[in-house]
Amino acid sequence: MNPEPLDGKEGYVDSWQIRDKKDVHPSHRTKVFEAKDIKSACDFYWRYRYNPELLAKEYPELKEEMIKKFGFDFAFWSEKWLFKLAFKDVFKEIEQHERKT
Repeated sequence: MNPEPLDGKEGYVDSWQIRDKKDVHPSHRTKVFEAKDIKSACDFYWRYRYNPELLAKEYPELKEEMIKKFGFDFAFWSEKWLFKLAFKDVFKEIEQHERKT
């Protein structure tokens, strides 16, 4: 199985605030990622970091987007773009947090 980016793999953990035995209230939700999904995203980034042709071959659904961004020969390949793709959900969370503040 090929490594995959973090995309739609987040989960949530609810935190609870306990004031006394009778008074328990939800405190907040925290977004979490499983270790295996983070490892997969890291492997995804390292596998394709210097090999955009392999990424286009193994993920044909990304090829069209890559051609639009980098040209047919991927001459202007961007590791930053790949990093953002690999950790898409993390960047989504950051953007949502920045919009709230």
